[in-house]
Amino acid sequence: MPTIMNPREDGARKTAFVIIDADNRDKGKRYLLTEMDAVDAEKWFCRVVAYLARRGVAVPMGAEMMGMAAMPSFSVLQMLSWIDDDALMGTILSCVKAWPEGAPLARTLQRTDTEEIITLAQLRLEVLALHTGFSTAVVLWTLSPALAAAMNLEKPATLPVDSSSTQTSPTPSP
Repeated sequence: MPTIMNPREDGARKTAFVIIDADNRDKGKRYLLTEMDAVDAEKWFCRVVAYLARRGVAVPMGAEMMGMAAMPSFSVLQMLSWIDDDALMGTILSCVKAWPEGAPLARTLQRTDTEEIITLAQLRLEVLALHTGFSTAVVLWTLSPALAAAMNLEKPATLPVDSSSTQTSPTPSP
């Protein structure tokens, strides 16, 4: 899955361009991801922390003070335990636009822009990576090697020993 971080001017939001290369119905589809503004990102993260607290999931010490910057300190299971909440997922997917081949610009993502569940999972992880800087490949190879392989992610040279030591990187994917 090629993910290309787009260069940005000072003060501009981070963006990334994702091309699906898994051998499935979404192969070759292109997506533009755009970082949320700081206020929306912090609101989203506070909703994640509140959701986890209501479910009895432990949150790393001080995460509520650090905001979304604390996300890489979460274990993989903590990080993804909110994934069944439609409102939280909808916010993440609002950062994704479809960019059909030949179209001059990306457009709002529609239900028919993805045909594979794995593509949605990949896009969600890439949006989180865009905001937090963790490596999607490391997270997926740690959480589910079969899922990572199905997404055509190269296995990172080194993987964390356990999920509490998930590696971080300044770019969303290797």
